[in-house]
Parts: sequence; structure tokens; C-alpha cells
Amino acid sequence: TRSCDHFRHAMTALDAGKIVFLEKPFCTNYEDAKILSEKGKGRLFIRHNRRFEAKFMQVKEIIDSKILGDVYAVKLARNHFNCRMDWQTLREYGGGKLLNWGPHIVDHALYFCGGDYTEISAYTKQIASAGDAEDYVKATFVGVNGRIVEMELGDAVALHSPEYIIYGNRGTLTDNGKTYTLHYLPEDFEMPKMQACHATPYTDSYNAHKFMPPLSFVQEEKVWNTNVLDHTWNYLYDTVRNGKPYPITDAEALQVMKAIGDIQKTM
Repeated sequence: TRSCDHFRHAMTALDAGKIVFLEKPFCTNYEDAKILSEKGKGRLFIRHNRRFEAKFMQVKEIIDSKILGDVYAVKLARNHFNCRMDWQTLREYGGGKLLNWGPHIVDHALYFCGGDYTEISAYTKQIASAGDAEDYVKATFVGVNGRIVEMELGDAVALHSPEYIIYGNRGTLTDNGKTYTLHYLPEDFEMPKMQACHATPYTDSYNAHKFMPPLSFVQEEKVWNTNVLDHTWNYLYDTVRNGKPYPITDAEALQVMKAIGDIQKTM
């Protein structure tokens, strides 16, 4: 159903005693999402299925491996070139890039932020699509873990944008489409102890190595593992039939809507 119908349809089903598996977006605004969450406790499940997509899970593993050191910045992008003219181009129906791709990538951004953020700034534009809804979104989060997480969603980008760029204090990851490149310092390399100097670099009275210590990076290009399947339906089955905890909590789904609401305030 259209995004504008999610609240009404889900509420109707919950009133009828049904279990509801709700596609993103949760609702079109945070306030409705809170009401629906309270009504559906134990019976309402949000399908943030891209939390389990192959690239995202692999990026998490790479970060956790510490091969890039301490990650201080993350760039996320989902860009295409689409001249849309359906209901997704009309705000009245909950259209726009923010409520379409936004819930997926905001969910990713919140993970990289440590679950919440202390600051957020955002910009939206309508460029190539019909209607009155935005087809370009750029948002920057400052995570509670101190990371800077930048998110870009666009329907007027004609060349490939890396879906992931990860900056760590010992290396960088960049996505090339079907492959990714790792550029990092070897595990046994210790950063030299340096002391700041007031001298101008590269002068006769100054040792240039104090300006730029010699570094030797390892560079690897690897193929993304894209064989991981979307197990969201299995998680739902295990929750409903076997009583296992559903891996997307109500609080996490609401936090996605809170972030979307904060971005909507800039529009």
C-alpha cells in the first residue's frame, strides 16, 4: 500500500486482532509511528530488511575487524537516475526519496552512529521527478559514538556513487560497485611518535620527514559477497511461531522515524 495508508491499514488490522508485518516507512511521521507502536506491542513488526543485506553486513564485519583502525567517518549513498511520475512523487501520498529509500539508509546510518545522534543537518531538493516531493536528500549525523555519518539519496545522479566509503585512522574502504578497495596500514605498523614544530616544511632547516612520515599502505581489491539472502521472513516466522525475539526492536524502528522527522523539519 502507499506510504500514506500505512497507519490506517495497520491500525485497522491491529484492531481486528491481527499480526502486522509492516513495510517501510513505519508511518509518514514520528507521531503516528509512536501511536501505532504502542497499539501493536508484540503484534507489530517493521520490515527494515536492508539491515540484513550482504554489503551492509560485510561492512560491519570489516569495521569490527579493526583493519581500518578506529572508524571516524562513514559515507552512505543510494543514487540512480529516475524520472518518476507515480504516487512516490507526491507528498500527499507519502512520496519522496526520504520516505522511500530513507528508512533503509537512516537505519544503516543510526547503526554507524552507535544507535543515536547528537546533531543532524539535512538538505533536500526536487530535480528530475514530477510532483512536489523531494528526489534528492543529503543528511549528516554526528553519532553518540562521535562518528560523522553522511547519507545521500538521489534520483538524478547519472554516474555510479560508492554506496559505502569508510574512513578509519589506519585505512579506508571504498565501494566500486561489484568490488571494494581496502587501503590500510599493516597490522604490525606503529604510527611514529611525532611532536609538532613551528618550522615551515621542506626548508633547509627542517627535516621533511617530520612533516610527512613515510607510510607504506597495503591495497587490496575484493569482490563483494552478495550471496547473503534476506532472512527477514525467517525472523518473523521464528518470532511468531517459536517465540524468538524479533531482531528489529520497536525502539529501533521508532528511532528511524525520529531521525526522518528531524530531516523533514528542514524541508
